[in-house]
Amino acid sequence: MTISKFTKSVCELYDVKFCNGEHEICFVSNNDETFCEELKISFYHCSFNDLNRLSFYKFFKKYDYIVLHSLFISLKSRFLFYATGLIKKVVWIEWGYDLYLIKPIKKEKIRVRIIDKLFKNNLNAVVCIFKPDIKTFEKQYPKSKAKVFYAPYCGAYLPNDFLHYSSYSRLGETKKTNDTIYIQIGHQATPQIHHICTLRKLLKFKNEKIKLVIPLSYGDKKNAEEVAEFARKNFEDDKLMILTEFLNPDDYFKLLERIDIAIFETNRQIGLDNINRLIFRNTKLFLTKGTVMYDFFCENGVPVQNANSISDMTFHDFTECTYLKSKDKFFEFIDSLTNQDKRIDYWSKIYDELRSDS
Repeated sequence: MTISKFTKSVCELYDVKFCNGEHEICFVSNNDETFCEELKISFYHCSFNDLNRLSFYKFFKKYDYIVLHSLFISLKSRFLFYATGLIKKVVWIEWGYDLYLIKPIKKEKIRVRIIDKLFKNNLNAVVCIFKPDIKTFEKQYPKSKAKVFYAPYCGAYLPNDFLHYSSYSRLGETKKTNDTIYIQIGHQATPQIHHICTLRKLLKFKNEKIKLVIPLSYGDKKNAEEVAEFARKNFEDDKLMILTEFLNPDDYFKLLERIDIAIFETNRQIGLDNINRLIFRNTKLFLTKGTVMYDFFCENGVPVQNANSISDMTFHDFTECTYLKSKDKFFEFIDSLTNQDKRIDYWSKIYDELRSDS
């Protein structure tokens, strides 16, 4: 795995639940950055350059399985996994971007698509962290020999945000007190969230009592600059909270509790942890209709709104509280967020099956 903002919770899961002598963690980075918080589990560091050398075969061949937490490795490394036969040991845990971001084929990019298919068609297994991603993978790679699993990403412990669910509506309270309505747009700077498209829809509300929370602390740096520039050009400074630096987790999650409305205009699976936390807090959620996340959350009783309809809404309609259409389905979904034992059990079953096959 790479060293990222997700690393700590993933490491805690393995350190607490899978520290049985079967697992070792390899941190991959571009520099001398280290990550160690007194882990009991065996771990070490290597560079991306190490993964791009043929000699890595001698190192990895001793393992029964090589688990990739996201497809962060280079094209050369993917080809080496395939060419050396190590691909038969690879278990890929997809994060979303590495499944959905397939660029259009150009003549000079055909080899990229060929290597991508060779890699994904010959994996030992793929773990989808979002159930609908299974269909996406099977549709994109119908010839893949990989076993396909579902397991939601989680840490060893239930996040504090998910300890106590309440039907309390932040939006309802904000409207009662005539307070400023906080509107979050996405959670990072990738262009796939279409921030500027959302901001254009919200322009008609720029004189209302709103605060636009726009997290741009990671993702596409150029897009982050363009989004920030557009927002500052079209909205008053007191209407904006543009996050260009990481908040510490506690401060960020505290901010999420203040969000009244969240808008994620995207066609793919993204930001699941953010979205799940917002749903748990009864935030009014707008997603792009007809997309994989919109359909999934609707099917599970979450009162999702159509982001495309914002252009036709009055401010009253936009800020009106939502109501559950299917309470049973919704509370089943809430249970899936709070039942940590069940979430961890998904991962235990995956490793049990892999162990029985080795």
